[in-house]
Amino acid sequence: MLAAVIQFLRVSKRFAAGPLALDEVTFEVGCGEFVFLTGDSGAGKTTLLSLIYRAVLPTSGSVLVNGRNVGSIPRKKVPYLRRTIGIVFQDSRLIRRKTVYENVAYLPRILGYSADRQREVALDVLERVGLAERASAFPAQLSGGEQQRVAIARALANDPAVLLADEPTGNLDPDLSQRIFRLFVDAHRRGTTVVVATHDPQAISSFPARVLRLSQGHLVEDSSREKTAPPVDGVTVR
Repeated sequence: MLAAVIQFLRVSKRFAAGPLALDEVTFEVGCGEFVFLTGDSGAGKTTLLSLIYRAVLPTSGSVLVNGRNVGSIPRKKVPYLRRTIGIVFQDSRLIRRKTVYENVAYLPRILGYSADRQREVALDVLERVGLAERASAFPAQLSGGEQQRVAIARALANDPAVLLADEPTGNLDPDLSQRIFRLFVDAHRRGTTVVVATHDPQAISSFPARVLRLSQGHLVEDSSREKTAPPVDGVTVR
């Protein structure tokens, strides 16, 4: 059995004056797993991911990452938790005034890497997502798919143990979506634990992964399917 990297133990979350966003959700994600988190809009997917990287705290229950209860981590130490987690959002959230290279090298820089090491890391992950030649471009000069690939490169720049993605292809067409999902598969094959929130049925049916399904804050499905993974090596990402 894989060691648990993420654990939810009867976790509930209620926002002020609203219904429960999550209601006594319990599950574990093992080291190196690839998990799809799915459900209709408002099912609780974003809330669940936010609890993992401590953007919000549970109303009740416990969330553990690498065996540590994230709710008990002092606020000043939360950045240390997040250094082990890569996060990709639907809107990419790139810094518009910085180049592609600067966006990706930002985290290695604040971690105190030497200039040479920053460059090595940034160009390596940009090469992995097929954008090394766009390193000097600004986000406004990129297509939506390219911006999302930069966001993935940035999330991978610190070699995170866990990669979270919140509807990363929500603004992309189906062909680009499939190419983006192949990058997550590639990260998974390198040993990263990957959790992708999506309502894209094509992605879920096309890629081999465990599926967690939420409905109105309840975990209503936890299934795994054995399939042959799509090829990653040799795929041209556009």
